[in-house]
Amino acid sequence: MGNLPTRWGTVFKVTPDGTLSTLSLFNSTNGSAPGSLLQGRDGNLYGTTDFGGAYGFGTVFKISSDGVLTTVVSFNDTNASGPYSLMQASDGNFYGTMFRGGKLSVYTVNGGTYRDYLGTVFRISPTGTLTNLVLFNWNNGAAPVAALVEGTDGNLYGSTWSGGLGGTFGTTIEFCLK
Repeated sequence: MGNLPTRWGTVFKVTPDGTLSTLSLFNSTNGSAPGSLLQGRDGNLYGTTDFGGAYGFGTVFKISSDGVLTTVVSFNDTNASGPYSLMQASDGNFYGTMFRGGKLSVYTVNGGTYRDYLGTVFRISPTGTLTNLVLFNWNNGAAPVAALVEGTDGNLYGSTWSGGLGGTFGTTIEFCLK
């Protein structure tokens, strides 16, 4: 591969005829390893990076159609880390899941005691205020890796990769926006 330049991901645009253009490059300080994008109600694109940002634990970012990238939140491991998904709910806020980070949990599985950061469900206001809504603790689930969806009842639904009552098989979570 030779001496490739160091890059940490891009946001790009593809026209219907296949013309590709790069809107923005990530450089670790503004995030690294971006995930999927969504278009917010304000017309900007929003997304997450799994790593990088001011503290190295990932970001939520917005990018305009002309490529201006803004970090909305930089995660610092105590407020969570490794965002996996982002969606904008009917209340106008953004919601997502974190695979790791949040509150340190001590839990017992099959007779062994473990200490780990088991992930969160978070809310970010359009102005960038972060609130962790759910801190996973093994019993209520661990390691949410799937996107949240908003049901017709106004609640958000999601799942965890592991944890839950009875062991290592995961859980489905639900909480109300109201």
